[in-house]
Amino acid sequence: MLKIRDYILPLLIIAALLLGGEAAAGPKEKFLKEISDATKVRDSGKKRRALEALFYFKGVDQQTREQFSLKVIDQVLMKYVDPVLDITPLPEGFDGLNVKDGAEYRPNLPLLGLVVLNGLTRLAYGEANGRLFFAASTRTVVNPHAAKDIDLSILVIGSVSPERVKFKGQCRILLSNNKEQVLDVDDQGLGSYSLTVPGQKINACEIIRSSPRGKIQLILSEGEREVFKSEFSETDQPVTFLRDAR
Repeated sequence: MLKIRDYILPLLIIAALLLGGEAAAGPKEKFLKEISDATKVRDSGKKRRALEALFYFKGVDQQTREQFSLKVIDQVLMKYVDPVLDITPLPEGFDGLNVKDGAEYRPNLPLLGLVVLNGLTRLAYGEANGRLFFAASTRTVVNPHAAKDIDLSILVIGSVSPERVKFKGQCRILLSNNKEQVLDVDDQGLGSYSLTVPGQKINACEIIRSSPRGKIQLILSEGEREVFKSEFSETDQPVTFLRDAR
């Protein structure tokens, strides 16, 4: 006849295996599973709530939260179903600051890295209350009289024959917090470069060819207005734009 004590050892072994399996899944693995599970929810309302639960919203005002939910959750994350997930380190010097229309948006928790969905979407995450969350943003108005931001476009067109031209440089743009941001520009092995960011105006750009030969052209636009267009030429001299300070 089996007695209660005969079950103790098997039960302890099973418990140890279960606890060991749980311990083997670290915080990152648990977080990735939570993300995967949330994207697989079929009901759209429940899926949205499951995705919202992955974000840390402490300190976020209602207006910012609504905009965040619309642009990040509704327009981006709701489209994913069981995506390929990966975690990568933060880029060097990344602080998560965004500036728009005179307000600074900063992460509302210390950042640990980025979650990458299908190699495309990157979302910053951090830790709070002993678990991992996607970061949201706190909003601080620093320039209440700032003009509404416009799209600032930087385009470098390069020749691709007989080989792709190489180039590098920097552009300086004025943000609506009255601070300049320096943007690094390079060909990325493509022979061209294109970037559009919100801001007030482009203050300066300097692009120089780094390959022995090839042509480059720099085109700068603010909103719908083209403010600079260089010749498409082969030159060893920097292609330079400097806004007239007058």
